[in-house]
Amino acid sequence: MVDELRNKVIEAVRDYYSQCCREDKEFTYIPASGKLIGIEELEAMVQASLDMWLTAGRKIRNFRNA
Repeated sequence: MVDELRNKVIEAVRDYYSQCCREDKEFTYIPASGKLIGIEELEAMVQASLDMWLTAGRKIRNFRNA
């Protein structure tokens, strides 16, 4: 059940990203800065939040070992 819910959340994140964060999105203003967060980074942030690890969770171990 938990994995199914997690998958639904990640699917919703992908849908959100595809609608709101497209690279070809037209702006009616000049953005102060460009966003460097892609779908992979957004998914990783949501996964960490779902794990309740907002500081040093399973993703940081991979980063430290690289």
